[in-house]
Amino acid sequence: MSIQQIISTALTTGCEVTLESLIYDLNIKGMALDQLAVVSKFIAEWPLDLIPPLTTGDFATPRILRPKRYDQHTAETISLEIRQGESSVREYKSSLLYDYKRAKANPQTTIKLLKSDAVLHSSLKTIAAFLNSGGGALFVGVSDEFIPIGLREDCKILDCPDFDADIWEQSIRSHISGKFKDGKQINDYIDIIFKEVEGQQVARVQVSSKKNFLF
Repeated sequence: MSIQQIISTALTTGCEVTLESLIYDLNIKGMALDQLAVVSKFIAEWPLDLIPPLTTGDFATPRILRPKRYDQHTAETISLEIRQGESSVREYKSSLLYDYKRAKANPQTTIKLLKSDAVLHSSLKTIAAFLNSGGGALFVGVSDEFIPIGLREDCKILDCPDFDADIWEQSIRSHISGKFKDGKQINDYIDIIFKEVEGQQVARVQVSSKKNFLF
């Protein structure tokens, strides 16, 4: 991969690398410490994040190279993405856990019985697909009609009376850790932000591509 391709991919969806591949692609010569210093400078100049960092693992450890974490999204940009509709790099889910179809068919069903493994699996399957391809963004809290409906029902299942971003994020990351092979590492490939769109909290789950991923 050329330097231009590395930078372009890292700054958009993120990409999987090793220190060995970075040193080779960047054509870095010299001793190991000198090579690491050049890689560190390259990461800082763009700026990018390397997860796990240089101080962890070895030269063959798989890592994710992605944009340095800062919130580049606003309610307006996310609203625009939602209006663009689904694509190979963008999908929408009404919820992570709450079964809206069952709730509509049986209005008297208690909140705990509206927790659905099938609904959860649908989101995890989308994340897996993005990992296996070029990455993408999963929006949770958006209806099939591309209308923001929020995450309050999910949070009720999680014993929150109202929306709680920390608890919702802990839930999805816990499911990723528990249900994916090497799930703890997979969480490094996931970035989650929340924005209020049309009065409703929407989660934007950005997934970076991972080589040789098995669900």
